[in-house]
Amino acid sequence: MNSREIILANLNHSKPCRCGMNFDNGRMDDILICWPEGDESLEDRQWTDGNQEFYHDEYGNVWVRMIGGCDKGKIYSPILNTTARHNYISRGIHV
Repeated sequence: MNSREIILANLNHSKPCRCGMNFDNGRMDDILICWPEGDESLEDRQWTDGNQEFYHDEYGNVWVRMIGGCDKGKIYSPILNTTARHNYISRGIHV
């Protein structure tokens, strides 16, 4: 079994040949940690609606926060719910 098959078998509880491993410094590692790079071509768009401020991040998510409230806010519309997800998949990045 290759690393992918071992991890999937562990997740599916289908009797893998061994447990999935994740060690550092060049030792055995079945897990690759990666994330998509931000798209710098996305404009930094911000707008307000009533007492809420909305803005896009570099990944295409739409965030919302109360004006005069917290600094960070929360995700209002994640990229996974939009057609922008297609852009990542078409580049070979599966999210």
